[in-house]
Parts: sequence; structure tokens; C-alpha cells
Amino acid sequence: MSQARPRGNFLQTILITTVIWLGLVLVFQRPNQNNANVGKTSTELMNVIRDDNANIREMTMMSTIGGLTQKLEEEQKKQIITPEQKEKALLHAEILHIDAQLKASILRLNRGEGSDHNLLQLAYNKVKSLKEKYEGKPLWTESFDVADVSANKLYGWKSWTLEGLYDKVKTQLMANSKTNTVLGFIPGYYVIDFLVGMTGRSPGFSYAFATLLLAVLVRAIIYKFTQRQLMWSRQMQQLQPMIQEIKAQYTDKKTKQVTDPQALNMKTMELYKEYGINPLAGCAPMAIQMPLFLIVYQCMLAYQFEFTKGTFLWMNPSAHAASSFFAENLGGKDNIMIALYGITMITSTLLMPVSDPSQAKTQKGIGVGMGVLFTVFMFFNFFPVPGAFVLYWTFTNIFATLQSLRAYRMPAPPLVKVNAAGGGVIPGSVTRKETFMDRMAKKFEEAQELQEKRVRELKGDKPEDGGEGKDGGMSSAIRPNGKPKGPNPGSGSKDNEPRKPKKRPQ
Repeated sequence: MSQARPRGNFLQTILITTVIWLGLVLVFQRPNQNNANVGKTSTELMNVIRDDNANIREMTMMSTIGGLTQKLEEEQKKQIITPEQKEKALLHAEILHIDAQLKASILRLNRGEGSDHNLLQLAYNKVKSLKEKYEGKPLWTESFDVADVSANKLYGWKSWTLEGLYDKVKTQLMANSKTNTVLGFIPGYYVIDFLVGMTGRSPGFSYAFATLLLAVLVRAIIYKFTQRQLMWSRQMQQLQPMIQEIKAQYTDKKTKQVTDPQALNMKTMELYKEYGINPLAGCAPMAIQMPLFLIVYQCMLAYQFEFTKGTFLWMNPSAHAASSFFAENLGGKDNIMIALYGITMITSTLLMPVSDPSQAKTQKGIGVGMGVLFTVFMFFNFFPVPGAFVLYWTFTNIFATLQSLRAYRMPAPPLVKVNAAGGGVIPGSVTRKETFMDRMAKKFEEAQELQEKRVRELKGDKPEDGGEGKDGGMSSAIRPNGKPKGPNPGSGSKDNEPRKPKKRPQ
């Protein structure tokens, strides 16, 4: 027999698992090499990349660059090329790819399709990482040829230095960020700019304070939902003894397996309905928080270049000059802030109550794993974000922790029956409209009745109506017009024979 599946924060688990899975794919999956490029030399693969650059096929270039990397590694091992030649060839291929992404974005903007902001952001992330690696070295100012578009009014170049390409992509992205909208209607740049302008645009205060205001705004939006989740979790904990009793009724003592999962689920749903508790209520904060997270992230990216004007405590030019471990401003990556984010994320996760104590380790383990995963991603630039966004995220975690601590200090809401076990509202309880849980409980009851009916039919059991038909024997004695049926003249029964009149005494 299969065991009944635990009813924890299902949606939360799905969302977290999806994020972790996408992260692992991002880190460990290598680009698939095009079958058409198998067996080609590094020179031939480089020609394919040049052709893709000329025709602005930026999507197919990644797989070819992956194949080129493998081929160059093989040639270096065979001492056909030197490490310096390999490094220069790979850098040239990356520049060709970034150039194709830049031209594709400009082309779409010229066609009236709107500049592909995400594509331009990818190009910037890549050229920024190359800047950190090569700035101040000879390859930073060396010229690399690309497809000649010098005669094209849209473009006007035929080669790039890494320094020049970085400046061009940055300038294009800065201009695009001011006009790009989040979800098609939210002016992300101007939302953050308004918050910064509220306190006078002071470099040492306004930019960091804007992230604090944004965190307060987001937490205010989800405050009621989170508070309900916290209180609901405490009520669910009070229900656990009753839920365990129900499980014990449908669990084999020897095998510890659930004997009737459907009946167990139905009884559990009836218990939730009886106390007016919705086990899916805990999903609401996560369902709301994820879209808000993505919206804030896009707004922060739109303002990332303006954040370079702001500082925060150790995130300043003086500290950065002493050690690159510190960010120069709120627009850069700061390792201390990333570590603080990880600590606050794990702390807030551990303080979140769980509805089912038996699933506590699993739920909190997933939350802690997500916090560690995001910390590692940001630390190694797999998830590049400005320091201001990490600061905002840290503020959000602190507010979540404070709300959890406050909820723990509040008295747990008492369990009150709002529905009778057999249906109907208990007198004196708060009346309410039919909820999703009520409809779900009805569906379980209908499914259970249908299953029991099918089992009886398979066993050949007759309906419990005395064998007189569906109407319990009444249908055979009542005419359609509502009058009793008379005797059947065609019947051979003595009861149906006409009675002879009695003789009068003489």
C-alpha cells in the first residue's frame, strides 16, 4: 500500500525546488555542441562563429563556442597551440558573441519591436566579467575584428577593443534602462529614482535608504498574508494530535503503511473543514512574494548604473582601494554583504513555523539550501546583482525575522469549530461563504461514495431496499397518477381473484 502524501507547503516546495534545479542547470550544464560542428578543427569552428556573427545568429553561437573551447583544450594538450593562443582565441570568440548580442538588440529596436533588454543585459554581464579579468592587461586594449558593418548606419564598426566594447554595451544598456518597463507597464528606473530623490540624492545616504524604503514597502504588501501564514501554522500544529489519530486509524501497525489513502485524505479534509482551516493558506505569501521579488530585481537592474553613485558603510572607494574584497559602491559586488544576506536568509528560514512537525526538517532544509545556493551563486557571479539589491534583500530578511519573532510572542489563536462534523454551521460560530476547502471536501465525499458504490456492484450486493426496486417497493404499488394500483387480472394469485358476494340469510 502506498503512503498518503504529506500536505506541507506544497507550492513553496515546488517553487524552491524549481529555483534550485535551474541553478544547478546553470552551473553544471555545458552548452550542447551542434552535431554539424563535430570533427571540425578550431580554425573551422572559428569560421562558423564569424559567420554567425555576420548574420547575427547570437542564439546558435553558444554551442559553437562550447565546441571551440573543447577543441582548443585538446590542441593545447597536444602542444599544437600555446596557452596564450588558446586564451586569445577564446576571447576573440566571446567578443564576436557579445557583438552579435549588441547588434541584435539594436536591430530589434530599429524595427520597432523594442530593444531586447534581457539580451543586452546578458551582453553586459559577460563583457563586465571580461573587464574584471583583463583590465590593465595587453588584451584589454588589443583590437579584434568582427563582421564589417562600418557602412551600416545602425552600427558603423568593423572591430572592437575589449575596452571599447565594454563602453558601447554599457552606454546602450544605460539608455535602454530608462525606457524599458517591467511587465510592460512598471517604469523600473523611475520607481527607484523616485525613492532616491525623496532624501535629496545624498551619495552616503539616499541610495542605501531607498533600498530600505523598498524593503518596507514590499514587506507591508505581504505583511497580512505572512501574518496569516504564521498564525495558521500555529493552528495547524494544534491540529497535529488529531491528525495523527486519524492517521493511526488508517495505518497498518505491522507494516506502518497507510491502508486507505483516499479515506485518510477525506477524513483529514473533514477535520480542516470542521475547524475552518485552509491547508493551502500557507502558499499565499510565497505566491505573492515571488512575483514581487522578480519585479524588484528588474527595477534594481534598471537602476544599476545610478547605484554606482551611492555608498554604504564599508562599500566605498577608500575601502575598495585597500582591498577588492569590498565593493567600491552600491553598484558593485560586495562579498561581506553577500555573506550577511546568507546569514539573514538562513535565520529567517529557521524561524519560520512549520505546519507538520514530521516535515520540519525537510521544509527548513529546503529553505536553508536555497539560502546557501543563492549566496554561492552571487559570490561566484553565477547570479550577478548590484550590491544595492543584496542590501535590499538583507533588509527584507531582517523584517521577516522580526515578524516571526513577534508572532512567536503572540498567543496562539485557539481552535474553534465552525462546522459540524456532519455538515452545517455550529451555532455561535462565525458564518462564512463556501470556501475552496469546502468544495474540495465535497469532491472527496462524492469520490468516496462513488468508489463504495462500485465496490458493491463488483461484489454483486443488492441495494438495501428490500428487493422491491429502487423505490423500496413503493414504485410497484403506485401509479404514475399517484393512485394505488388495482389488482392485476392476469395474475394467478388467489389474492387477485374477485371475491364472491356473501349470501343473505333466508
